[in-house]
Amino acid sequence: MRHVRRMTFPLALPILVWSCSAAPPPVVPDPMDAVREQLARAQDLTLRGCYRCLIEARDLYDEVGRQGFVPETVNDGLLRTTLLIGMREREMGLPGGGTFEWTVALAGLEVAAAEEMAEAREAAEAEEGPAGREAGEAPQPPAAADSPETVPGADESAESGLGEAAGSTETASVGPEWETFLQIAATTPWQDVGIPKDLSEENVYARAIADRDRDAWNQVLRPLVPTDPLAAYLYLSLNCTREWLAEQPPELAEVLAVHDDAVYVRYRQALCADEQVALASIQTIEPRFTEMELFLGRHALEQGRGPQQGDVALAEFHYARAREEWPEWPAPAMALGEVARTVEDYEASLPFYDAALALVPEQRDALLGRAQSLSYLDRYAEAVPLLDRLIEMGRWYLAEAHFWRAYNRFNLGDVEGARDDAATSIGHRPEAQSYALSGQIALVQRRLDDARTDLETALDINPQYCYAAFHLGRVHIEEARWIETASAFSRAALCFRANAAGLAADLSEIEQNPDLAEDRRARLVARRTDELAVVRRQAASSFYNAALGYYNDGVLRLARRYAEIAREHEMFAERSTRLLGLIDARPAAGLPR
Repeated sequence: MRHVRRMTFPLALPILVWSCSAAPPPVVPDPMDAVREQLARAQDLTLRGCYRCLIEARDLYDEVGRQGFVPETVNDGLLRTTLLIGMREREMGLPGGGTFEWTVALAGLEVAAAEEMAEAREAAEAEEGPAGREAGEAPQPPAAADSPETVPGADESAESGLGEAAGSTETASVGPEWETFLQIAATTPWQDVGIPKDLSEENVYARAIADRDRDAWNQVLRPLVPTDPLAAYLYLSLNCTREWLAEQPPELAEVLAVHDDAVYVRYRQALCADEQVALASIQTIEPRFTEMELFLGRHALEQGRGPQQGDVALAEFHYARAREEWPEWPAPAMALGEVARTVEDYEASLPFYDAALALVPEQRDALLGRAQSLSYLDRYAEAVPLLDRLIEMGRWYLAEAHFWRAYNRFNLGDVEGARDDAATSIGHRPEAQSYALSGQIALVQRRLDDARTDLETALDINPQYCYAAFHLGRVHIEEARWIETASAFSRAALCFRANAAGLAADLSEIEQNPDLAEDRRARLVARRTDELAVVRRQAASSFYNAALGYYNDGVLRLARRYAEIAREHEMFAERSTRLLGLIDARPAAGLPR
């Protein structure tokens, strides 16, 4: 046994020594491998082009830059991603990002377009004075002397040589063209749903500057479009409308096709074409491009030129998906509130306006929309503080805010406050509804001359304003002007009867509309039913009062006709029957028929 043990040890030792000498040396990782992976990832995200993709790409470039690697590539990547993010914030209506300003700082350049817009706004504010600006009034753009305003057409694009080159989509280094890039980006219009009013106002100034400088900017862009997807994006952003795109030569489509891997260029083409298939294809190519849901919803409405004609159900479907994906984005919430209010589903609009105001507390459209919905729901006391705030903010929607505050104050019994607001509303914008309300207030206060004047003015502006004619008839009753009473109430009666027919048709359509959700159908049916009952009652009241006017003036034939019509309504059946008895008795007394 000893002999065996002595032989075992010498044999094992060489084996152990060989095993130790064969171990591989430790591998030291190359830090550039991780950097190259990050840069490749950032480049791919930039090409994918969705807003969140661009944010992630920017952060990757920034992270590599903080480590001090490949500064030229990082700087170029940061400039491109931040410029695209800044433009997308405007295209989507995402206020408060400040990304464009960061891009300007990165480039170390001054951007005249942004400075000109700021100066133009300050000049406009100085000229307006204390009265403020009304909605729909365009601010004056900066002067554009000796500069063309024509959008380049097909011939110009062909002559520029856009169709001649087709090369790599690799990004170029920062060069002198970046000043033009930044100037063009500064004129990108804001998508104005859900943003503060001062930002949407910038669109007027931006459009004026773009019209002035478009030709010069295009001269810089056109040679770059075939090789640089960012230049292609800027070229489309600067020039593109559906009509412009349709007029372009086939060469432009061929050049843009070189950048098919840059989904953000396809996205900008889709916005330009404004076609459902083109818009939907972007999300098919890149599922993270969920911001397309807003544009698909907008397209569904605009195809019918407004919620009353557009595909409301499809629009709300897309807006709801956008809201689910982007709870921090004001536009989808605001769009849902506006659609619900426009189709008169006032209860449904309120939570969306609340959501928009939570994101943008001084969003004027949301303040006004919520106040209007509350007014229609007879929640007058809740509406007034919103209108107080809107009026306190000044400058925009003052006519509307004062009208609706007058309406709500009047219904709350604050007649004097309502009178002041109605007068202010007329001062800002003389519309039929403001004159009609002012006339009704004057009638309550027994200022008959003022009431008559205001109500007649309302009818001059809008001859189909039924309630203006009705209240004018009330004024004539107070004045015992019987033929004028009969005439005004006859006008109101025929107007209300026509409105009732329209409401009945609307009610039938709502009941049979397969696209309506059941809860909305129930709310709209209840509202239309109530409205129809009110209008039919107003029509019957008008017919009855017209009959009284004709009776008192001795025009018995017309008095009888209108009394018979009024008798068909249960609320006026008894009174109309008595009046018909008086009409029948008058000839026996020797009075004219």
